[in-house]
Amino acid sequence: MTDLRALGSLAVVVDGQEVPIGGPRQRRLLAALLVHRGQVVSVDRLADAVFAGEPSDAAATTLRSYVARMRRVLDGGDVELVTQAPGYALRAGVDHVDAARFEALLDAGPSPADLG
Repeated sequence: MTDLRALGSLAVVVDGQEVPIGGPRQRRLLAALLVHRGQVVSVDRLADAVFAGEPSDAAATTLRSYVARMRRVLDGGDVELVTQAPGYALRAGVDHVDAARFEALLDAGPSPADLG
């Protein structure tokens, strides 16, 4: 099972073992995809995030390389990084993302009015 951890330190854990994500740009790519989990994020928007607001003319090409590396990080897990125009989408169920599990627990819990 793949577990994507965004609460605390960014991490990818596959079958109980933390998998190296890569350098700062790889981490920014994963973070941007996690924030928009299940949604297509355009190449331009990802390039802006990955290159900290200063993408070069070759950013789209370099981004494809980072996406390929991220797919290898996620390889064999139950999380998928798909190409879908105009960019990429991270397909991961609620049970694979710590922040999504946290939000689901909040939604399932009592409302402040119920607590009196």
